[in-house]
Amino acid sequence: MLSYVDLLLLGSLVFFSYTAQAMTGFGSIVVALTVGSLFFPIRTILPVLVALNIPLCLWILYKRHSEIDVRFLLLRILPLMGMGVIVGVLLDEQLEGPILRRVFGVLILGFSLRELYLLFFKKEQMKADETQTHASSVIGSFWILIAGVIHGIYASGGPPLVHALSRMAMTRQAFRATLTAVWLILNGALLGLYFANGRFAGEESRQFLLLLPAIPLALRAGEWLHGRVSERSFRITLQGLLALSAGALLV
Repeated sequence: MLSYVDLLLLGSLVFFSYTAQAMTGFGSIVVALTVGSLFFPIRTILPVLVALNIPLCLWILYKRHSEIDVRFLLLRILPLMGMGVIVGVLLDEQLEGPILRRVFGVLILGFSLRELYLLFFKKEQMKADETQTHASSVIGSFWILIAGVIHGIYASGGPPLVHALSRMAMTRQAFRATLTAVWLILNGALLGLYFANGRFAGEESRQFLLLLPAIPLALRAGEWLHGRVSERSFRITLQGLLALSAGALLV
């Protein structure tokens, strides 16, 4: 059982990380889980973080549902990530998670640092890379599938999915709304699984209710930041968050 001091610490972390998702469309669970794991057992806080993500996603989509790229969501992301989540849930029962998480962190950290380098120093090369990426859907599909696997284990498939989608011809509004729809659907499925196997019960419900006030505060902060950041600054912020998240996975 978490003490009130623990809940205050976790609540502060929830506010910071869920503000990031309200602004960019990802980052909430992966940041909260990886930093929170320095203080709490992963299996203790993961079901609560997944549950808190649901009202955040519901509110964003209530306001922004018209911006979702429905075709891409239904035909590309959900089928691939759905298969990956099933594999991830099975792996979670068979494999040691920390090794898989660290290998994943190294890969994503490399990708995000490369993107930041291109954004700051090699703009022409970045445009060429974008054209090449559009022509190679196989690589994007691979990373969407990997995102599903990681999401099945840690509910933290944001970094590889963002890597797959961030260089597509998608506005930041569609990017954020589509990612939010993904998390709502997949986290809803995970929460149902946690209910079924007893990982979300009385104590987790209590923690969820006590931490819930952090969500509207995070939404307000994230919306304010999202409306005041330029397109280039948004991309830099996105890749910076990706690097931060991947770095946290290595801790």
